[in-house]
Amino acid sequence: MSIQEYQEGLKSKVASWHLGRKLIWAGVIVLLFFIAYAAFYIYYPYSEGTRTGYIRKLSHKGMVFKTWEGELQMPGITSAADGNQMVTGGNIWLFSVKRGEDEVVKGLQEAEATNQRVTLHYVQYLKQFQWRGETVYFIDKVTKQN
Repeated sequence: MSIQEYQEGLKSKVASWHLGRKLIWAGVIVLLFFIAYAAFYIYYPYSEGTRTGYIRKLSHKGMVFKTWEGELQMPGITSAADGNQMVTGGNIWLFSVKRGEDEVVKGLQEAEATNQRVTLHYVQYLKQFQWRGETVYFIDKVTKQN
């Protein structure tokens, strides 16, 4: 083997090694971008607000991931002629409760049992994931109304 053949082989190995490093770095950058994208959709709150009404249903359900799911009955608009009559067509609003929010679940159960009007503070996320809940709305505070 001549020196020239040895140098060409060495150059080829170095070029191959540099190409391999570039591919590894490109893979790492793509992986980091995917992780950032997923974290944004999982943890970034899209909006937050409140809804007021009566707890119609609260259940702990799921095959693999058990989550608290509920329904809030929001009454229709009262008529101007007689303030005691309700116009039919109230909305049902579906919500979830994150794991570890035992005080929230307890407040929801009490409100459902007593049929007490409540205001629920929620956080809305962009995506729904089965391990978090069935909806994109997550209750973090329950306030009982008089």
